[in-house]
Amino acid sequence: MDRLARRVVAWLLALVAMVAGQPSAARLAALLAVVTPALADAAAPDTLLATMASDPSSSSSTAAAAVAAAASTTASAAATAAATAAPPPAAAAGTLSWLGTLANLPVIRHLIPRTAWGTVLAAVPVALAALVLSVQNQLIYPADFPPGSRDHVDTPDKLGLPYEDVELRTPDGVKLRAYFIKPMRDEAAAARPTLLYLHANAGNMGHRLPIADIMHSTLGWNVFMLSYRGYGKSEGSPSESGLRIDAQTALDYLQSHPVASSTPILVFGQSIGGAVAIDLVARNPHRVAALLIENTFLSIPKLIPSVIPVLRPLAFLCHQIWASHRAIATIPANVPILFLSSARDELIPPAHMRELYALAGGTQQGRESRGLRTWREFALGTHNDAPLQPRYFEHMGEFWSTVVVPAVAAKKREASWGEGRVLGSAPNETKA
Repeated sequence: MDRLARRVVAWLLALVAMVAGQPSAARLAALLAVVTPALADAAAPDTLLATMASDPSSSSSTAAAAVAAAASTTASAAATAAATAAPPPAAAAGTLSWLGTLANLPVIRHLIPRTAWGTVLAAVPVALAALVLSVQNQLIYPADFPPGSRDHVDTPDKLGLPYEDVELRTPDGVKLRAYFIKPMRDEAAAARPTLLYLHANAGNMGHRLPIADIMHSTLGWNVFMLSYRGYGKSEGSPSESGLRIDAQTALDYLQSHPVASSTPILVFGQSIGGAVAIDLVARNPHRVAALLIENTFLSIPKLIPSVIPVLRPLAFLCHQIWASHRAIATIPANVPILFLSSARDELIPPAHMRELYALAGGTQQGRESRGLRTWREFALGTHNDAPLQPRYFEHMGEFWSTVVVPAVAAKKREASWGEGRVLGSAPNETKA
């Protein structure tokens, strides 16, 4: 394949990366070197188009300039077409169909000779696979978005909230930041439940302070806001295994805290935070009073076809799994769960939440739930605006008072009864 064709292949790989939302020149350059040694001498994607425009060996500088002018438009069009396309009948057929559409773009047909398409068709699927394997953490955990999210994190005192600025160290040595919003008097804090807040993707915990404000000021809860590794001012890089460690570290901290350890602990997760929350409660069902989840998914591989349809054939390469559909089925029936679902969620199909509800025993399917699974749906809610929907916080308050409080009292009676049996005498029972 001649010099121009090699560079166009490199441009195609850059286009694939743009569609997937990953513009990093360093990662793409490394990706090009991995795909095939023949591409190792191609220009880096971020400087490729400028080089093509000035290279006499190019078919024409005008054509190269047209590629440069159309690059962002083509990427957008490709993403739009992929989002509206029908699901491919099979992985291979889906990949080839996508490549066929790309190959028929006039500018691509003009720049690449027919004899070079065999190499292109061989290289791009490999590039897609390498892309999925190498940059999926950056796609799944966009901790740098919006810009400045790693540099500035608002503090609760800006909303007049009393809090402790907490620094945690995980077992693998990563420093995490957290806010513990609670009354300064220990007696007042001990009279409230404590909520572990596992936030949604992108941004940082400071962006969620208005929600924590209502939970603290209106619902009367202590709120522990955790900044995952790689988010906000926390160290490290995010990953499934890392976030699991972070959540466990936060729960362990609360259960050793002189005040929080004496309070019922609720675990709340939004979106990907819902996956973290489900996983945490599944591993610690006897250490929490309840689970609250908002607009979360069954698993990452099951979500990929909806979020990035073009990568549907390569979903099996996903190594960030978050298998909530398996984890939630293991949570004991005596752990209350509140499901908060937006009917118009445009990112995560609402069917994911409904299936999680069913898997948790929220319907006649599955095991007995003892009435502790609560479903609340917001007819006009989308993925990010559920907290703005009518009665969102009222549903949380009602769940606490009518479901969790009786469940906590029942657990205490059961524990007291078990202790009495061990000691050889029946305990004194009192009504909650």
